[in-house]
Amino acid sequence: MGLIMGQGGAVICTGRLIKDAERRPNDKYNITKLVISTGGKAEPAVSATLWNDMALGYGSLKKHDRVLVGGTLQTHEYNGKTYREINVDYIQVMPPINLTDVPASDPFSNLTADDVPF
Repeated sequence: MGLIMGQGGAVICTGRLIKDAERRPNDKYNITKLVISTGGKAEPAVSATLWNDMALGYGSLKKHDRVLVGGTLQTHEYNGKTYREINVDYIQVMPPINLTDVPASDPFSNLTADDVPF
């Protein structure tokens, strides 16, 4: 999970949704708001906005869904506090991690020094 910033305000963010996607349709636009946990200390969560067709296609995302989003980072102030938000150009829903596929024990625990080539 994390937030990677590039040039010109470009950003890529991966993480889990903190809450269900919030659809906000109005007369002119379809909007879906996401809040993504980045796992970082400096930026523990970031808001992301999807517009129009993209907003319609991803408005059913649920809390804990894993996503990767790319877009432009924008900042705005409200009541003296600065907020950062991603204006999403790309989104990918990532498959859930299946913990039953993780081995219960270390697969290398039975190796000896003779098994290692160096």
